[in-house]
Formats: sequence, structure tokens, C-alpha cells
Amino acid sequence: MYMKLQHTLEVVQALVFMDTTSEISVNPPVSFDIKTEVELMAEFAESQKGMDASIRYGAYLSYIDQRYSQNETMKRIAQLSSAYTTLILFTIDERNKLLAAGQISQEDAIKATYVFDTILELHYTGQIDIFDDDMSTITTAIDNAIEPKINGLEMVEPEPQFGDGDEIEDEDENE
Repeated sequence: MYMKLQHTLEVVQALVFMDTTSEISVNPPVSFDIKTEVELMAEFAESQKGMDASIRYGAYLSYIDQRYSQNETMKRIAQLSSAYTTLILFTIDERNKLLAAGQISQEDAIKATYVFDTILELHYTGQIDIFDDDMSTITTAIDNAIEPKINGLEMVEPEPQFGDGDEIEDEDENE
């Protein structure tokens, strides 16, 4: 297949550029994997790791302009998602670190996880009009849709883990 492509490029080069002596090299693609939207967003978020939130936001807006240049609906959903919570600009690991440090609440992390899919669902079921409704109407609809996910979450305290020499001895056994 690449031989045919190279031959075609040589013909084009000869006809268009009147050049038959310059070398043409064809680099085959590394992978033919087709990525889903989620995988692309995860890849984008990973590339922004460690950057300031304002820089991430600018890069995100540029990314969605390019990614959804032919799809105004998806572009608007992505814009609304970042307007609802800028935590979508952070990777899951970064959100977990912010949560562990007490900088965000568990509710904030849940909202960032579900906002894109929630807006998508609300739009396609006709519960909101992403182009005509104002942001407060959209925010209220998102909050109401995500609330069951937040309310269904139980806070579970992890069991203490012990191993190799750090077991707690019962005081009664020492006597």
C-alpha cells in the first residue's frame, strides 16, 4: 500500500513541481486506533497536567474549537461543561489529590465527572436547550440531574491496613 502511495507522490511531484530528482519519504502511521471522545479528552487532560488552570482553560477552548469545528452542538456542550465546573480540565488523579488535600469537595469531584454526559443527556432528551437557555437555567437542570448521584454516594471509611511488623498488639496480651 505504501509503495502505491509513494509512486503516486512521485507522479504528483513530477507533474506539479517539475521535480523528478528529489527524494520522497512516506512515514507510515504509528497506529490505526480510533479514539473515542473520552479517550481524546483524557489524553488532552494528561497533556495539560501540572499547568495553571488559566492556561488549561485557554488550551481547552482552543482544543474544542479545533476538535468540534464542524459540530456546534458538541462544541457548545464542551463549553457549558467548562463553564459549569473548571475541574473537568484536571485529570482524575489530580482531582483525587485536590480532594485528599481538602481543596475540593466530593460533590465538586462528582460534578466534574458527570457534567459532560449530563448536559449531553439533558440536551438530547429536550430538558434543556443548550443554545437558547440561559446559564442559570442550564446550571439548575445540571444540578438537579447530578443530585441523585451525589445523594447516592455513601461515605465509607477505609479499614485500617496492617502488615509486617506494624500490627497493633492488644494490651491484655502484654500482661
